[in-house]
Amino acid sequence: HWARPGGAFDPLIPIAAKAVEEDWLRDLQTGESQHAMSFWSLLNYGVWKRLMIDQVPVEDLQAELRESEARS
Repeated sequence: HWARPGGAFDPLIPIAAKAVEEDWLRDLQTGESQHAMSFWSLLNYGVWKRLMIDQVPVEDLQAELRESEARS
């Protein structure tokens, strides 16, 4: 149930959504349990891309995460 809406990784969605379409992430969250690993992979890719390819400083992503957690 960790991949379901409201789960532990929800605050990361807005961060990853700047590199991966948020609709994809949300669709994978609400699908069958077999989509949990695809959700996890896209979430990780989105964060990784922002750090490594887009070269967003980790401090900026941490600030975004704090903001996202405050909204949840």
